[in-house]
Amino acid sequence: MDGTMVGYIREGGDLAGIFLSERVGRGAVAEVYARLRSSSDGSRMIVEKRHLNGFTLLHVEGVIKLGESAQFFAQTLERALADDRGHVIVDFSKINFIDSTGIGELVGYLGRFHTARRELILVNPSDRIRKLLQVARLADLFPIYDTVDAAMAAER
Repeated sequence: MDGTMVGYIREGGDLAGIFLSERVGRGAVAEVYARLRSSSDGSRMIVEKRHLNGFTLLHVEGVIKLGESAQFFAQTLERALADDRGHVIVDFSKINFIDSTGIGELVGYLGRFHTARRELILVNPSDRIRKLLQVARLADLFPIYDTVDAAMAAER
């Protein structure tokens, strides 16, 4: 992974989340990654941002729940909306958990992306997250794909 530490959040004095974009090599972020991944409570969040064929791709890892991780997720979506062009793909393949606050952030930003004539696309959400979206009657609002390649091919 290539990335720059653009921002981070803290929970209880510990590093709790980090946002990475595409400008610095692996060595610069390896220690931070290791520290985040070694979290015993599993509440850490990592977001890697890449630009790929006109899309902004956000690889999200960890937990999105009430508190700082949901706020960090919202800031990440805001940054993608304000700073980037084209559709945004959120890769959920490494999301362990999302609560109603995280779902609320997704829905809120879905409207903002549509206003900007852009799509907020979800990729590879777990079965639990898919069911949560279906029960809340939100699954039809989001373009959802199994892979990043499928999303990019369908949303061109």
